[in-house]
Amino acid sequence: MTTRRIACLMGTLAAWPLLTGFIWPQFFDLSWDEEVQLHDGRVIVVHLKFTYERLSRLSKYERAIMRNTEMSFDAGPPYGRVTQLFIHQRPMLLDEQDGRWFVLLQGRAGKSVQDWGMDQNGHAQRTAALDSRGFHPIPLGDLPLGISKPNMLVDYAPINVLTQFDGSLITIEKKKVYLEQYPLGPADRVIYRPHVQSTTQTSR
Repeated sequence: MTTRRIACLMGTLAAWPLLTGFIWPQFFDLSWDEEVQLHDGRVIVVHLKFTYERLSRLSKYERAIMRNTEMSFDAGPPYGRVTQLFIHQRPMLLDEQDGRWFVLLQGRAGKSVQDWGMDQNGHAQRTAALDSRGFHPIPLGDLPLGISKPNMLVDYAPINVLTQFDGSLITIEKKKVYLEQYPLGPADRVIYRPHVQSTTQTSR
């Protein structure tokens, strides 16, 4: 086969999605139920739906980025079932102490139309607490010290790996296996509280 014919063939293959009209939708969702262990040992099940945007509709996952997260769980009395949409945010932690629910958010690409406050520790992390209006931003220092590390699956893996969880229940054991393959980076292993860290260092 001549070089010219090879070039023509490659060009045809590259244009095939356009010629056939096979273009992936701009947005797609991944959703699953996830077991989340609270700092006191209790385990709850949280439903999560992640909305992704394809920056290139000719590729299934190669240039897709996460935009929004919808989280749903049973908060018990007096709130019952709570469903919250986080725009350009991903929950890393959901926990409860003394009847008060907290979430730790990690920012994602794009500017959110929701106000979750400023990045308080340099790791794009923000904290929110639940009340009758839903989750609202609070200072990171208001997060109880007993709540010290993320307890939700973080998207360190490529999207084609995360798709394997779609529509399933992610148990605590499955999350342990996932963390062995895709361990958290230093910035995400613990919740860094600047003021607490500074006080601790000063007292030494």
